[in-house]
Amino acid sequence: MKIITARYNGRLVTRKAFSDFQAWCIINTLVADGCTDIGMCFNVQKGMGIRALVASLKSLSIPDETIEAQLMERYQMSKDEAMEWARKARGG
Repeated sequence: MKIITARYNGRLVTRKAFSDFQAWCIINTLVADGCTDIGMCFNVQKGMGIRALVASLKSLSIPDETIEAQLMERYQMSKDEAMEWARKARGG
C-alpha cells in the first residue's frame, strides 16, 4: 500500500493507493486539483513496524495516549485503530 499526502488550501489531504497505477492516477488528480507538497510513502509491512514501535514505547513506560498519538501520526490510523493496537500490546 502507498500512502499519498498533499496540501490543499493549507489542509493535509491523505489518500491510499494499492497499485502503482492507482498511485499515479491519484497524484495526477491531486496536481490537477491544485494540491502542493505531494509526497508518498510505502507501507508494505505495516503490522511489523507497528508492533516494533508499540513494544519499544511500552518498554519505556510511555502512556497509552502517547502511543496512540504516535500510531495515528506515523501510520495515519484512526483513533479506534490506534486504541486497538495499544490494547493488543497490553495483552487485552
